[in-house]
Formats: sequence, C-alpha cells, structure tokens
Amino acid sequence: MAYSVNQLSTVAQCDAVLALIAEERANLDLQQRILDKRRGNLSDDVLEMSAELSVKQAELASLTTLLTTLPEGDTKSDYERRRRALNRRITELQDRQLEFNPVSLIDREFDVARLTASLAEATALEAAVNARKAAL
Repeated sequence: MAYSVNQLSTVAQCDAVLALIAEERANLDLQQRILDKRRGNLSDDVLEMSAELSVKQAELASLTTLLTTLPEGDTKSDYERRRRALNRRITELQDRQLEFNPVSLIDREFDVARLTASLAEATALEAAVNARKAAL
C-alpha cells in the first residue's frame, strides 16, 4: 500500500509514526507467537484427547461391569464414586473435542496468516517512514 509519508514534515513526526509502528509490531508479534503455539498444540491435543477418551470409556465399561457383581458396601461405594468421576471426565473430554476440530485448526491458521501479512505491512511502512526521515 502506498502511504502518505510525504506528508511527514519533521523528524519528530517520523519518530512518532515509527513509535506507533514499533508498538503495533510488538502486539502483532505477541499475538502471532500465541497463535503459533496454540496451532502447534492443537493437533497434539486432539490425539491426546482421543486416546484419553478411549481409555476412560474402556475403564468405565469395565467398572460398570464390575459394579454389577459387587455386594453393597464400602468397596462398591468407592467404585461408584470412581464411576461418577469417570463419567464427568468423559463428558469434559467430549466437550473439548467439539472445540478441537479441523475448522478450529483452519481458523487458527487463517489468524496466523493474517498476522503475518500485518507484520509485513508494518515492515513496509517502517521502511517508507525511515526513507522519508532520511530525506528530511
């Protein structure tokens, strides 16, 4: 994009614009690092959640079978508490799986691409302002 850097008439104005660019770049860099980390973790998280969900569901099935054979008492009460905890964990994992899907991954990748373009534009503006500053 062509910027109106020729409108800048003093070195102080150039420095003010450069300060704004530096602040914006710092914000964009931080956002990009956060998104890069989330994007990288997303695919790992999906695999880990699927594996944990399978294990918890198998554990729940065996625990449910075991509970039908136990007589009333402390042991059965302990296993029933464990079954309720497993049910809660399975529900949590299923809810999280809804958040981590290919659409979420593409959305995050788009955010990273958008931030990368913004950083490139900030670099271009900075170069134009520095050139104007040097000409003054």
